[in-house]
Amino acid sequence: MPTRSLGFFLLACLLQCRLSYEARILLTTGTNFGSHFSVFSTVGHALVDRGHTVTAFISDAYAEKANDPRLEHLQIEAFHDSNGEATRKYSDAFTKHLMDKKSSGFTRFFKWMPPNLYSSIESCKDMINHFEKKEHHYDLVLLDGHSSCSVFLASRLAIPYVLLIPSGIKPSLARRHGIPDTTSYYPEMSTGLSYRMTFSQRVSNTVSGLVADIAIFFEYDALSFLLSMRYNITKSVRNLVSNAQLILINSDFSVDYPFPLYPNVVTVGGLTTRPKQPLSETWEELMASSGQHGVVLFTLGTYAGSAATLPLCEMEKLSRAFSVVPQRVVWQMKGEPPPSLQVGENTRIVPWMPQNDLLGDPRLKALVFHGGNNGMYEALYHGVPMVVLPLIFDHPDVAVRIVDRGMGIAVNFFSFTSEELTKAINDVINNSSYKENVLRWSSIFKANPQLPMERAVFWIEHVLKYGGDYLRTSRTELYFWQVWSLDVYAFLLLIVYLCYRVLKFMYIRQYHRILSSGCCLIVGYPLRKLCPGLRFRLNMSGNVGMRFWGTRGPRNNGKV
Repeated sequence: MPTRSLGFFLLACLLQCRLSYEARILLTTGTNFGSHFSVFSTVGHALVDRGHTVTAFISDAYAEKANDPRLEHLQIEAFHDSNGEATRKYSDAFTKHLMDKKSSGFTRFFKWMPPNLYSSIESCKDMINHFEKKEHHYDLVLLDGHSSCSVFLASRLAIPYVLLIPSGIKPSLARRHGIPDTTSYYPEMSTGLSYRMTFSQRVSNTVSGLVADIAIFFEYDALSFLLSMRYNITKSVRNLVSNAQLILINSDFSVDYPFPLYPNVVTVGGLTTRPKQPLSETWEELMASSGQHGVVLFTLGTYAGSAATLPLCEMEKLSRAFSVVPQRVVWQMKGEPPPSLQVGENTRIVPWMPQNDLLGDPRLKALVFHGGNNGMYEALYHGVPMVVLPLIFDHPDVAVRIVDRGMGIAVNFFSFTSEELTKAINDVINNSSYKENVLRWSSIFKANPQLPMERAVFWIEHVLKYGGDYLRTSRTELYFWQVWSLDVYAFLLLIVYLCYRVLKFMYIRQYHRILSSGCCLIVGYPLRKLCPGLRFRLNMSGNVGMRFWGTRGPRNNGKV
């Protein structure tokens, strides 16, 4: 009996500790429901497994996706989006706009932004108004570092918040979040540069950073100005963004380039990676039908991989390239393929595929994809060589990192030929160096004692329990001239200048005193001009010599 009682007591203590540690967490990516939300939902499920209550805050434009597997075990709270139709079509239309114009930079972004700024403002208002009409009892908000609306929502709710940046950090984004600026040695988004840059590349990187700053200004500062007039948001955008309890970056140094971190910034690259799960019967049959040559996966991500956004001419080039490789090709395409598109017998088009589980199958030979951050880490985790067709945003940057690590080949999506893509696929499969390199970097990635998800959950629970203010530096409270000590240097230069002026004044004053008094007190060149008749001078040794200024006297040769 005493043993049983002790057992019940310990069990009750454990349950009490677990219950006392539960928290109500709100996660939101604003109006985004693509790859960013996949990362957030994965973190949300991990927090649910730890006993927390997690609510996904989404637009009612995606109400029909409430049964999505990504939302399993998460509570759903949808806000009424007055621009629901525009929200549903925005990402696809924006992606198609960039791809049709063959641009991966910010030029088309600025042309696209003004007509859609109004809908963004209205969506932000809808998000905030949702909580203006009801009480909320959340302990923490997990929000997207790329979503300005999420930041304003967290500020309005007056709840501690954690920023999760689904892509790697960039200098312009780092400056906005109070992280040290790395423009001189870390590439800006969509530049496709390495971290070892020439002078011209650093110039290009700096200009790209300035352009990105302008884009972020419209996304944050202009939006904050418009919202503050209605919701009385008094804090500056700089304080709103940089005052997060914690910043989680979906980046890992096994692939990403090194950059400095503060204690409140934690790298958790590879949040969607996990061990392979058994395949369903349908997928197992497909993998088995590949024979000795294996399978190649092809995907262009959430938005660009849709039949509505991918141009037909590009589909045809892709189809021709896949039809001549010996491997079985699985092509993920959302929506119905165009009737005129002809695919090879070895190609199968599917609307969805278990990408992580297929990558973990030993019969998979290569991944051909657009350069998404999640796909790169999943291929790295399972040791699969890659062929990258970078499109927009951070895709060119991911491609450069893959090539630098020797894990794959990059092909220009906007100018490639079928033959070029076929050659790239054959090279990464038949050249063993790519497989060896990706396995090596995979080992480095897995060498961390904590899995990325474990690290993310640990730090989220840490700030829930202890807060994260003590992790932040005072840099977030300083202006840029204070961060770089420009005011201190200006003050020191002023002191030096004042000392120079005082010394100069004293010298000139003494000079005039000598002239007026007729006395020669200065030793050196001025003395020669002021007192030409003086025949005595003090040597450097301290002895007094009898040397004339103009001529030397006769030597006595030792005679008295």
